[in-house]
Amino acid sequence: SHQYASEWAITQDLTKFSEVICVGGDGLLYQYLNGIFKRPDYESIKRIPLGLLPGGSYNTVACCLGGRNPWEATKNIIQQNVTPSDIMEVKLNSETA
Repeated sequence: SHQYASEWAITQDLTKFSEVICVGGDGLLYQYLNGIFKRPDYESIKRIPLGLLPGGSYNTVACCLGGRNPWEATKNIIQQNVTPSDIMEVKLNSETA
């Protein structure tokens, strides 16, 4: 299923993890975050650090967060370099985008 990251984020007991690392591109990250937003425990789960190893076509988010290539991203994750980021939800015509 193309929604596997979202389904995984919804169904897993993420309280068992000290961090989550996504290996992929912007689409995988988007799906993971959408799953997190659907959780009833979103407020506590959103505090789990999220690492991103770029593995997609463009990796725009990873580039903006300082991990332009997998080696840089891996170094940032190992050194626990955290970049706080805001995430927002936009509603258009009663649909979430």
